Amino acid sequence: MRGPRRSLLSILALVAACGAGTPIPDVPLRITAGAPEVELGKAFPLTVVRTWSRGQTPADWNDEALAPLDVRLLETSRREDEQRVEETRRYVGYAFSLADVRVPGLELRVKRALDPATPGPAELPGEPLPEPYPWSMWAAVGAALLTAFVLLLRRRRRPATVAAPAPASEPPPPGPHELALERLARLRRQQPQGHEQISAYYVEASGLVRDYVGERFAVQADVMTTEELVELEAPLARVLPACDLVKFARHAPSASEREQLLDRAEAFVRETT
Repeated sequence: MRGPRRSLLSILALVAACGAGTPIPDVPLRITAGAPEVELGKAFPLTVVRTWSRGQTPADWNDEALAPLDVRLLETSRREDEQRVEETRRYVGYAFSLADVRVPGLELRVKRALDPATPGPAELPGEPLPEPYPWSMWAAVGAALLTAFVLLLRRRRRPATVAAPAPASEPPPPGPHELALERLARLRRQQPQGHEQISAYYVEASGLVRDYVGERFAVQADVMTTEELVELEAPLARVLPACDLVKFARHAPSASEREQLLDRAEAFVRETT
């Protein structure tokens, strides 16, 4: 009897391992997060569970359904019972706007990552210029008078000449939006390969946007955080955080994601020109 008993125990263990006794609920879509409140720009877990009847073919899932959240897929798993199929997709999510986020069946409150009570040390103004010494001022005045006297003597000794036509005025230097669009055009011609080239590509994209914002809005954009720049101009939430994912989270974007990033950056430059 020991042999049949062992076989029965093995079958029961196999059934338990396969998830027997845990029927799949008839809920087409469930989206859950680690907590109802998340921090601006900080990663948090996000899970999407889809259910459909066996024998049916579900529609392809599109991560755009989770907008305005930015998400990065970690893993996908699937299980079945006699009636249904359940697909579980696990993500790392990011919220880059202080507005409450609403996706199907889920509402998240977004709070600041920085503590308003401790905003950090205030920026110190630059060092004041030293006051000129009296002797240097008089030396400059004397040099100017001497130069004017020499020029006057030379002018009296020269024969009268016909005045030369005024040179054509040089075109004004390009504005910040023109420089930003030129740098974007150069990026579009690149085809980066490997993590180092892609990382440099996104560093340049972030840098040209920051340079443009600094010139356009007269702010120190090169030392401001992504959160501060997003609060200054909300459309930057669709540009700078994507660059941060590549620079700091080693995200490997596709070619289409790179094109979308440049399209968003160009649209922001043209709309704020």
